[in-house]
Amino acid sequence: MKHIRLLTVIHVILSTAALAADSKESLKVSLSWGHRCERSAPYDIRLLVEDAEIEGLEAHFLEPTDVITDNRLTTQAGSGDIDGVVFMLRYPPRQINAVQNLHSIWSDLIARSDGDTIRRLKQDPAYRPDSRKLIIQMNEEATKGFSITVDQILETKVFWVPSLGMYVTAGDDPASLENHFRDLIPYKGRRISEQMRYGPEATYEQYAARWEDMGSPTYRNGHMVPPGHIVGITWDSTLYKFGIDRGAGVWSDYRILTVSSSGLTLETWRKGSRTPGRASDLRTDYLS
Repeated sequence: MKHIRLLTVIHVILSTAALAADSKESLKVSLSWGHRCERSAPYDIRLLVEDAEIEGLEAHFLEPTDVITDNRLTTQAGSGDIDGVVFMLRYPPRQINAVQNLHSIWSDLIARSDGDTIRRLKQDPAYRPDSRKLIIQMNEEATKGFSITVDQILETKVFWVPSLGMYVTAGDDPASLENHFRDLIPYKGRRISEQMRYGPEATYEQYAARWEDMGSPTYRNGHMVPPGHIVGITWDSTLYKFGIDRGAGVWSDYRILTVSSSGLTLETWRKGSRTPGRASDLRTDYLS
């Protein structure tokens, strides 16, 4: 009887595991590269995932000299030559929620931004954290490339990375890059970098109406944690460091107890006064 019960428990566990494996959802993803690159260049691409799987990788537009080994793509593209792959991305379904401990700086920014900016900020993976990721790694050091969360892929479906010549789409009928550019025509000239060619991003009056003037010497951050706004200063082989605060206050690294701190008042700073012998106030001990 005990043997039968044990077999029943094992069967239930295996059935539950099988159902969990089958509960994963799939999405067709297309990746192509070499777009709008004037010169042909080598590409060494690794397709990596976190909390997801890649299945059914198929090559598109590759030449005989291009190589696919598992999820590594070694090709030559650019100068009119576009290479690409298509695959199925499998991932567990998940309810994605906005971050709960949003910092006040970001909540203030969202509250004072225009509609398009609010939409983009709220689509950011920092705002909607998701551990399920597709990672496009483009060199051995893993310092070149980008990653996209499954949530981003499901919500946006089109990603154009001009600096890398990479284009990613999701779905059974993905938009071509040319059609994507046509969809972007209504937004032409609306980037901040484009607007600043013809005038300032904002006048001082517009800025001051929304934000405190943090560039003013009179500004004091009410949430500042002592010792304050610090610029770190050090030199080669230094074991300890110190920083310069607003008003030329000198503060030590928290680990050093032998360095004094001092600061200028707003009045003396405005007059351009200097504290005689300031350098002598700073003493740093080194380990022997």
